Amino acid sequence: MKKNFTLAAWLSFSVILFPVNASLADQASLWKNVGGWEIRVDNTLGYGCFALAIYDGGTALRIGIDPSSDYNGYILLGNPKWKSLEPGKDYDLKIQFDKETPWTAVAKAVQFDDGGLVMLHASFDKGAVLKEFSKKHQVAFYYNDSLIDRLRLKGSALATRECISC
Repeated sequence: MKKNFTLAAWLSFSVILFPVNASLADQASLWKNVGGWEIRVDNTLGYGCFALAIYDGGTALRIGIDPSSDYNGYILLGNPKWKSLEPGKDYDLKIQFDKETPWTAVAKAVQFDDGGLVMLHASFDKGAVLKEFSKKHQVAFYYNDSLIDRLRLKGSALATRECISC
């Protein structure tokens, strides 16, 4: 059985992830660094907290909680090298934690600022995805059954706990 995400109705992000700069500090205050993750509070999303990691290959993974959407969660995934993403376009993804059954997601490509980074955004009902994120060792993202990226989740249990207590 495949697990399903729902597409968030909101896409009001104004945070630039590359590089982490004054704009990010204004819109997403640093709460704490824990387990290799930055835990931040997004002032534009009802002060919801998120965990952010930027990997060696340039991929950024952000997973967070949105209080303005009944405390549901979201994932943002992006890399400045991914030039083919078209803002506003939907992409069918599979997201697999370790060897678990993949989640299916319709992710919308969103662009931060004019000409800024384009990232994939998918939302999910609270609970299950955060639970897998916190307990698994890696996550793989697939588009058209081709691997986009595989990321280690070292420190994700600590990051999840901190996001919840934030």
